[in-house]
Amino acid sequence: MRVYGKKPVFVFDPADRSNRLPNDPAYTTARRRWELCPPSLQKLFTQAFGAGLNEPARRVTEGEWQGLFLQLKDGAVACPSCQAENLWEPALISLSCWHCKHSIALPPRLVVSHAAGKHNVLLVKGARLRRRHFEPHAADGETEIGQVVQHPTDPQILGHQEPDRGAMARLVAGRDAERICATKVRAVERRD
Repeated sequence: MRVYGKKPVFVFDPADRSNRLPNDPAYTTARRRWELCPPSLQKLFTQAFGAGLNEPARRVTEGEWQGLFLQLKDGAVACPSCQAENLWEPALISLSCWHCKHSIALPPRLVVSHAAGKHNVLLVKGARLRRRHFEPHAADGETEIGQVVQHPTDPQILGHQEPDRGAMARLVAGRDAERICATKVRAVERRD
């Protein structure tokens, strides 16, 4: 294995296996952490440190990194068994805890469609809805515009509560909500 930037080759580069991690217990942690990375993160790392290493046109942009990390942040869900934080992404139809291996029931999600593409937010209690979810290039993108809350008498019902108002808009339990445009939201069936 070559390190310290001499003829750099990403150790997990699928096209160039010349710098693979050795079969040595000292490298178990690196291998295990790579396996725990969501597929979208592995793909971006592979692009950045594989083809992008020597081909500037194929390098990952700052915006691509930010978009991915924000999506992963909005897909974080705690394991109900051990409370370990797990990262869900839209390509995953099921999720098992990385720590205790228990299956995690995926909560409903908000799918926001805008000119920059789609963004998913898992609707877990306490999730914060931010301006960037609806306007990805807004200067005040981290401004909170609401929070996911449980109904006071029915924990199966989630709602959206604006920070400066007591009113709660109901989100349909057992369904995903999809924001179609700036003024319309509709519920769509969950894909289980």
